Formats: sequence, C-alpha cells, structure tokens
Amino acid sequence: MGNDSFIAEGMAPPQRILFPPEKICMEWQQRQRAGAGLHNLGNTCYLNSVLQCLTYTPPLANYLLSREHSRSCHQPGFCMMCRMEAHVNNVLHSSASAIQPWAVVNVLTRIGQRFVLGRPGDAREFLHCTVNAMQRACLSGSGDLDISSQATTIVHQVFGGFLRSRVTCLSCKAVSDSYGAFLDIPLDIKLVEYPAYLDLRPYTSQTAGEPLLYSLYAVLVHSGDSCHEGHYFCYTKASNGLWYEMNDTSVVLHDIDTVLRQQAYLLFYQLVCGHTDYDYSAGRRRTGPPSHDRASRDDTAPEPSNSSSQSVPTPRAAQEQTQLRQMEQSRFPQQGYDLRSRFVGTMDYEP
Repeated sequence: MGNDSFIAEGMAPPQRILFPPEKICMEWQQRQRAGAGLHNLGNTCYLNSVLQCLTYTPPLANYLLSREHSRSCHQPGFCMMCRMEAHVNNVLHSSASAIQPWAVVNVLTRIGQRFVLGRPGDAREFLHCTVNAMQRACLSGSGDLDISSQATTIVHQVFGGFLRSRVTCLSCKAVSDSYGAFLDIPLDIKLVEYPAYLDLRPYTSQTAGEPLLYSLYAVLVHSGDSCHEGHYFCYTKASNGLWYEMNDTSVVLHDIDTVLRQQAYLLFYQLVCGHTDYDYSAGRRRTGPPSHDRASRDDTAPEPSNSSSQSVPTPRAAQEQTQLRQMEQSRFPQQGYDLRSRFVGTMDYEP
C-alpha cells in the first residue's frame, strides 16, 4: 500500500512522512497472559481503566514495548509518549499482580488541567486528553506541518481518521469537501447493543466494496449516576486472545459473552483487514497458506510442583487453556477474514 493509504480520499498527499506506515505492526509481537492490575491511588479508576485499554491496543503496545520512542525523543520536559512507554513496559513486564501507575499519575495536570489526584474524573475526557497529548508529543519539533503530514504520526495512524463534510450546490451541483481530523468518535446514544464485529463500510464515503470489518478488543464500563460519580472498570483482550476484566488491582478471566452484556461507556475496535488470501501490508496476493492468528500457549506453562517432578497448571492457566481450545474451534476469522489489522478506532457512548 502507498504512503497515502491512511489519508482520506480527495485530500492532498502528505508533504512529510513522520512514521512509515509499514513499520506499524498490528499483530502482538509477544504472546502472554494479561499483565498487572493497577492500584487505585485515590479516585483513579477512570484513569486505570483507560490506561488498561490503551495498554492492550496491539499496534501502540508493540511500538511502546520496543522503546523506539524514548531512544529518539529529544523533547525537553514532559513527553506523554515517554510516559506511556514507561507505563506499558511496567504493566506487561512486571511480575507483581498489580502496580502503581505513577508514571502517568505524576503528570495528570500536564495531560489535562482538570485532572487532579484524588478528584473523580471522566474516562472519556481522560482518553481524549491522553491520546491528544501523545499526538502532540509525536509532532514535537516537527515545525508547521500540513494536515495530511500531521496524520502520519504513529498515534494518528493507529487512532485517527477524518470526518468529511460535503456541501453540494443546489444550482450547479458543484461539490465542496472539507476534512476534519479526529482521534476518537463521540456518539450521543442512550442505550446501545454492540457487536464483537462491526462493519463500518455503509458509514464511510466509499460505501461500495468489501466490508470494513472491525473487531472489538476493549470495553470500558461505567457504573453510577453520572460520568463524574460511580466506578470505572474495563474488559480487555490480551495478547493470548482471551478476555479479562480489569477492575483496578483485580484481573479476572472472562468470556466474550460476558463482555458483550456490559453497559459500555467506551468501545475500542480494530480493523480486520480483508480476506485471508490477500496481504494488505504488502499489497499483493499471499503465496503461502493463510494466517489464522492462533494464540501461543507459552503463557500457560505449568508451575513446578514441590512434591514430584510432575507439574500441574494453575487454576487460571487451566481455564485459559480450555478457553483457547474453544476459541480455536469456533473463531470468526476462519470464515474468510484475517485478524491482521491496520487501524484502531474508539467510540464512546454518553448516557
């Protein structure tokens, strides 16, 4: 695919590529069970749930785990990408059951002036401010850039898109298009039923063609009377392909049916790219067998037993093995789709 593949149709090509799209890896580079939970440091459940959803966004996590950003960052003072890099590596590499997210909490007011430790916050607002802070960090030192070039950061390529506004003259029928960049899509809806897979093709500027199928990978849930009261927690799909409820320090295995029954506040989807016989990253037909994105079982290795040379799986590992077998027997991509994806989208529903 060309470098302008992520730019909306009709827009000028970028004058500068800040991050090559071919370097974005949408498949998890490491297969493991869910990482550490997060301690609540005083009304920080909104922050914890957002951070967990971002941590399990595969292309973002792959990039941050590589530590490529910090090796080349020359931004003086506060850098949100450096902070997220430290946080994600801590969560996914820690041997503890839960960690304290000070890498992010220490810079709350830099992310948004309304965020103060100990004061309740809105998860949607924190997600918006955090992703925008990461985008600003990626643009730091780049000077004045056109809108298409700004869309070539890794953050915008992972989370961003463009909303097209079209005006048609009633007399001459001339069409004028304008584009506005976004990093998340707010939808004002009361109650909504959300699927595990979502086809956005009918809602794009190009309604014809193959489905634009998105796969759910995280759900943020709010319980309470308003966004500034109550409690936030989330469900995320870890790199082993299994779903976990992440409720501050608690990390518990769940199935997809439980995930789909929640009253969602934020939904995170990633694009399922095309049919299995087409390699979208290379722009050509595959010559080898299709990938089924099977999860590795390295993370379910049994723990040693003190009583003999035999070993037995922990209860959670045994449960994960069972769900992995069930998932592989009835997984959706075998119906013609490959979970190698390219972009991530977030939507929030405001009660």
